[in-house]
Amino acid sequence: MSNFDGVIENLELELEDRVQRLEAQYKLAAESLDIQLELRKVRVPSGVRKLTLRQLREGKYPQKQLKPKRPLKTILPPHLSSSKPLRFEHSLESPQKARSPTRPR
Repeated sequence: MSNFDGVIENLELELEDRVQRLEAQYKLAAESLDIQLELRKVRVPSGVRKLTLRQLREGKYPQKQLKPKRPLKTILPPHLSSSKPLRFEHSLESPQKARSPTRPR
């Protein structure tokens, strides 16, 4: 009978572990969903968010064209913005003779 009790105890421990893992997974999924919903809500302009459903349904909302406050900056300098990747040539020569990065042709 002690062997049977050991198996039951082992199953209970495995069950508790599985419950804890599932609860942790559920908590992460719920937090992720909250963040996604908040990001989706922020995408709607605040003027439209403040309207009632009736005003929104009737089309009584501002038709103002939104423009960025400042132009977007390029992340890469123009000489690196090519779609071709850089190719580095390694050399065992002295540092003075080492080649600089070159672009494939």
